[in-house]
Amino acid sequence: MYAFSVEARVSVRSTIRPSEILEESLVRLAEKVMTDVQQQILKYILLREDHGDPKTYSWYVRTLSKDLGLPESTVKWSLKSLRDACLIEAGSAAEKGLPLRLTYPGMVVAGRVCGGEPRL
Repeated sequence: MYAFSVEARVSVRSTIRPSEILEESLVRLAEKVMTDVQQQILKYILLREDHGDPKTYSWYVRTLSKDLGLPESTVKWSLKSLRDACLIEAGSAAEKGLPLRLTYPGMVVAGRVCGGEPRL
């Protein structure tokens, strides 16, 4: 009986693409771990990227602080956490002026956090 149940699980799993499983796992993990502020920031970046005018890390810090009514230190901490999780790419002290943008995993998570499918 045990062998049958293992075979049944394998056949069901084989119909799902591995990338779908990874993306779903990533989104579920991100939703559990991310703060509300980090989710708001990802949504903001996703919507802002639609305008096609790339902005820098420091621009996002100032703008998000003003628009969300948060201290700049909170925005910096949240952006650093999102960068450490590889959800965004941005310039650093060594590489100034690079635009902030969502990575592929960031687009997947932000698309789902915004309530829809990822915009890829």
